[in-house]
Amino acid sequence: METINDLLQEYYQFKKAHSPYDYREWRVGGDIARQCKEILDKIGETVKTLLVSHAILQECDFKVVSPDGVGYYPKSPWIGVLVKSETVTNGVYPILGFYNDSSGCYIGCVESYTNPQLDFQRRYCTDEGLSEGDKRKLAECGLDKDTHLARMPTIVPAHCELNEEILIRAWTDALRIRNEYRNDFPSESINWYKEIRVDDLSQWLNLISCYHTAGNEESVPPWIYRGQGDSMWNLESSFYRRFEGINDSGILNKIETQSMNNFKREMYGAMQYQRFSGVNLLAVMQHYGSVTRLLDFTFSPLIALFFALDQREELVAKLRGYSRCHGLPQDVEDNNISLVVWAFNILSILKGDGKDVDLNDVLAKSTQEAHEMVLHRGGNVSKGINVVLPKFGNERLSAQSGLFLMAQDIGLPFEENLRAALPHLNVITRNDCGSEEISAMINGGRTAVMKKFDVVKFVFPEKQVHGIKRMLKSLRITYKAVYPDLVGIARNATEEI
Repeated sequence: METINDLLQEYYQFKKAHSPYDYREWRVGGDIARQCKEILDKIGETVKTLLVSHAILQECDFKVVSPDGVGYYPKSPWIGVLVKSETVTNGVYPILGFYNDSSGCYIGCVESYTNPQLDFQRRYCTDEGLSEGDKRKLAECGLDKDTHLARMPTIVPAHCELNEEILIRAWTDALRIRNEYRNDFPSESINWYKEIRVDDLSQWLNLISCYHTAGNEESVPPWIYRGQGDSMWNLESSFYRRFEGINDSGILNKIETQSMNNFKREMYGAMQYQRFSGVNLLAVMQHYGSVTRLLDFTFSPLIALFFALDQREELVAKLRGYSRCHGLPQDVEDNNISLVVWAFNILSILKGDGKDVDLNDVLAKSTQEAHEMVLHRGGNVSKGINVVLPKFGNERLSAQSGLFLMAQDIGLPFEENLRAALPHLNVITRNDCGSEEISAMINGGRTAVMKKFDVVKFVFPEKQVHGIKRMLKSLRITYKAVYPDLVGIARNATEEI
């Protein structure tokens, strides 16, 4: 029978033989990814057997998991042992993970990368006691001092044996953190938004219309929307993705300032923007494709759905191209890439109660606060979100009913800033809400969802894609309508064939 160390060495040899590690292999189902997963699963079963034999786990209550290529690209290989009722997208659980350079492995308690957990990062995440090399290697795995990995994981270099005593002690420590967290947040699946699976497009349109029905006596807060091409993507800005791994707000502020100065210096022929500064200049940069900390939103759920579909089409095309170039047999459509539309309650983000509030005044105040924050940097900046309505306007921004959200603390992820802006957020048991629940919401009136949840995530399964295309086309939500310029006309020309 193979020991845990036999299997670890098998993994290290396999990894070295197929270096460099390419995360895209997992998404398109490549042979290398499948072979690697087979080794990881064997390691996981061996770990589980050891834990059960030492009475750390009850076999019937736990399952072994490892990356399967659905959802986020795994930044590094790992195996976990989860409670059977949990999934990797909604839990806090122990894992055995591997450095990307095959120099060792680590054992620790992590939170879901897809769905960060309530208060986990603030209470448990730190890199104290780790060497600079281990900090760097963990960051390459997506686990830095501020996110996802609880304090003091056990590090085992590749040239050292992982004996049973080390494994049992490390896993016991990780389980203790998991159980401590669950004692404070006992729901099996905690979330900071309500997820609604859309199986019927007409039903979704009815629900959305409930949000915006005029003449109702109920007070309805205004909502804004953002579409994304993959339901597993985080809400994060292009600036955060570009400079991921730099967590120093001072350094990031300097980078943003230099970027704004460079843009303004090179704006030949755009004199109308020369007088812009602060967040208004950031908005211009975002509009023309620069990397900024702003996230695009819209007042229109259908425009958001259009952008989600457009991004999904681009993602699928890239994955198909990668699959063809590498001779991978699996069709990427089999990976079930769902698209998503996020819905946000503006007044909750801005800490308004929705009563006797002039929305224009609230948005103007929030935009001015963001402007001052970008213009006068320095000092301690609290976590939070600003809604930004830029001063500049053009046909495209108007056609898209566009606006932006901005993270106040540039050194932290958008979602962490968002959760700080919603301290009153309900603790939500994460269960997919489908057709029956949507019907109940519609029948219960628009406040059934809107007054209960501040953030709603509408997930559209792959099977809905063709129906979405037909629906948007019938409603004349096309490239030509969304981009009322030559770009829209050019892209629309092919779509009409």
